[in-house]
Amino acid sequence: MKKIDTAKLERYLAITESYLNFVSRNPVGERKDAWLATWILQSRINRDLLVLLLQAKLKGQSFSYSELQEAANISRNTVKSAIRQASDLGLVDIAYTASKAEIRATDQTLEDCIQWLDQNFESLSSLKS
Repeated sequence: MKKIDTAKLERYLAITESYLNFVSRNPVGERKDAWLATWILQSRINRDLLVLLLQAKLKGQSFSYSELQEAANISRNTVKSAIRQASDLGLVDIAYTASKAEIRATDQTLEDCIQWLDQNFESLSSLKS
């Protein structure tokens, strides 16, 4: 993965919700990020989990199921179901240690979100102003 400007990414995180709203309003069709959009469109919970996972990815951190459950304020079964599906789609990696699961967004998930935000940053920023 290429080196990423952390300050720029912090600004991107501030408008990640715009990306998620864009995906929600536009049909998936043949877009490059269709796999990401498909998962996002299934529920608000998936959108919330994506934001949490992207923030953790930028900080070099991971979440356990219980940490995601607490951060998103949802049930453990809901977290497990959403993360299992995200893993099947290649959105997240799950590594199991002796004590817990470590859940991280994949590099590709981060790159796809960043690429879209990079292409649309100016127009999104002007909408927020």
